[in-house]
Amino acid sequence: MEIQVANLLDEDFVTHQMHSFKESVLLEHAKIDISILHLENDYAENLALMLSDLRLHGKVDATFSERVMARGKKSSIIFDEAFAFPHTINVGAEQIVLSIGVSPDDQIKLIFLLGVPDTLMPDSESDLIKVYDMIFEIIGDESLSASMIDTTSSAQLLGVLKRKGVMI
Repeated sequence: MEIQVANLLDEDFVTHQMHSFKESVLLEHAKIDISILHLENDYAENLALMLSDLRLHGKVDATFSERVMARGKKSSIIFDEAFAFPHTINVGAEQIVLSIGVSPDDQIKLIFLLGVPDTLMPDSESDLIKVYDMIFEIIGDESLSASMIDTTSSAQLLGVLKRKGVMI
């Protein structure tokens, strides 16, 4: 019996394998419907604008807003007094919907509004876990969240997420 260790010593092979693994745990932008809004009001008004935007573009069902508001009344969706994570089921949806609201002048600086399809396909389950991981990584990383808050466009914010290795 012979064991080959040549690949373990090949730096290019190891680098490629590490990169492949990193990409497999990152959220792919193309797999979820992401919208980004830069906002100027207080949290309640910003959330209402985000909900309205999703509804206007047909990304959420007719009663999505009511479910988000009801969930917010049952338990806190505010983290570290600067981040909000309102989320609920999106009836009839086929794709995960994430709206990111950036409001540098409000106490709640980042809002992650998430709509989860009521029937998740096996592929979507792992994508949903990646969305949760991404959100909690942003909340836990002061430098990353500050970089996001400083952006002035959707393209800049997506660039920050990609540069910081949170999304591909």
